[in-house]
Amino acid sequence: MQNRMVLIGLFTIALGVGAIPGPAALQSAAAKTEKSYPPPDAKTNAKVNHIIMLMNHETGPLLEARDGWLQEVRDPVAGPTCKEQNLNAGPGFGSDAQSRFVEYRKQFHAKPKLEADDAVLQMVDAMEELQKTTDEANEVLAYRNKDKPDRCAKLKHLHPLLMAGWQKYHDNLAILEPFIEQFTDERDHFEAEKTLKKYGKHYRYHFARIVLEAKGILHKTEIALRRPDADTTPILERLSRIKDTTDEIKQAMAADNDAKKNDTYPPGLSLLVSDSMPKFQREVRAFVELLKDKTKRNNPKFLKPEWKRFVDDYNGLVEEMNGVGFSKNQK
Repeated sequence: MQNRMVLIGLFTIALGVGAIPGPAALQSAAAKTEKSYPPPDAKTNAKVNHIIMLMNHETGPLLEARDGWLQEVRDPVAGPTCKEQNLNAGPGFGSDAQSRFVEYRKQFHAKPKLEADDAVLQMVDAMEELQKTTDEANEVLAYRNKDKPDRCAKLKHLHPLLMAGWQKYHDNLAILEPFIEQFTDERDHFEAEKTLKKYGKHYRYHFARIVLEAKGILHKTEIALRRPDADTTPILERLSRIKDTTDEIKQAMAADNDAKKNDTYPPGLSLLVSDSMPKFQREVRAFVELLKDKTKRNNPKFLKPEWKRFVDDYNGLVEEMNGVGFSKNQK
């Protein structure tokens, strides 16, 4: 997908919160915070943030390169026929690739030791392997009409190397995702707990819950896009929770307005729940319907414009979230 998030990608630290795994049955926001979560260790938190930054920066372009290649190469086992017209191996990793890889290894070899270390280091290995192979493939493809027999043989030689590199990255990403999701879940619930304890179940807490659930929807949607059989249940669970929290905010606002206490919440919060939030909720429902329809989901003609609308509405939500500012007297 070419349309990436303005502030957040697969897993993010931009707003200080992450994804929330869905429970077997829907629970209220209050019930979700009954468990006490320990604060994250500072060094562990920093290391996980570096892993998240790698995932945000590298995953989209790499998987898009693989998808683009396989759109042209119809048989991933046999490889290219050399008759493909639009074959390319993606944009590559950029002129700073080696320095990025060195920095990644430095960060992921550092203490503390995490169970995610092996998987993320394997992803760095995959990128290093793909860097040379991708450059070679694109160099061969740049001379489509020159020395055609040799060109074809080179493409057939490079194809399994590309596939192996992409698969290695993809497989280790699948190992990494549950760890990151659990870590960010616990970290973000700790932050929500602090808000609840300090301010009570008021506007600040409800706003924190909206941020958590919206990001949870994004994360689960991006994961569903990479699965051959998309499970939309976690997305719909979060959508239900975000609706409940939004309704609680609206009810509290209505009560405060009736009591002429409309200075108890920031104006940006009112705009959020009346403008970008309903748009986002509608788009989530529309995108879930597309995910359920395998014919449309596997057709870029339908998927790309719907994904663009999803991204645009999510980014609109993020922009309005960033416009919510609480005064010291507002709870």
